[in-house]
Amino acid sequence: MSISIYTIKHPLALSWHSCLLQGELNNFEEFDLVQKIVLALIYEASRKFIHINKIYWKKINSLDIINLLDNDFAYCIITSTYITQIAGKKILSILPKSKIYSETPQKYDLENLCNNYKLSIYNIKIILIEDLLRSTIVTHILNLMSDLNIATQNLQICCISCSSNTLENLNLTCHDLNIYTVKLLNS
Repeated sequence: MSISIYTIKHPLALSWHSCLLQGELNNFEEFDLVQKIVLALIYEASRKFIHINKIYWKKINSLDIINLLDNDFAYCIITSTYITQIAGKKILSILPKSKIYSETPQKYDLENLCNNYKLSIYNIKIILIEDLLRSTIVTHILNLMSDLNIATQNLQICCISCSSNTLENLNLTCHDLNIYTVKLLNS
């Protein structure tokens, strides 16, 4: 099976990306746009990826539904220091049982994550967030997952932009990947 590429076509995400490409932004505006794009990518990537438990709360005349994250999973977020500074707090508030790594984690990092939350290694979900996707980091993460016997379905890749060359390289070496991006670059 080949890789699946999903481009975000939401008008807000496209508008944020085009504003980001303009060089006339101050740091606060740029940080705000990157944070919005990253959160939109995480939302799109995690709609089917994150397990949610529904709790039905019976009131006298009504029934309320509360959605809670499944406690049987922990999330390993791999991203750059730049994106961590911009969106790290928001990511942790959305996914409280998670750890953000600014560089590629090692085998012992994922094992420690499991031990901290008392989970099996198979219950780790990995989300890679990149500004511009690089095939080397994806290959390294896939090798790490292979060493730990973690299925590739437990990896979601989010990037603001991605080149066609990178996708071709990944397609030759990797299978069953889901990549979420705002912009595909021809190169």
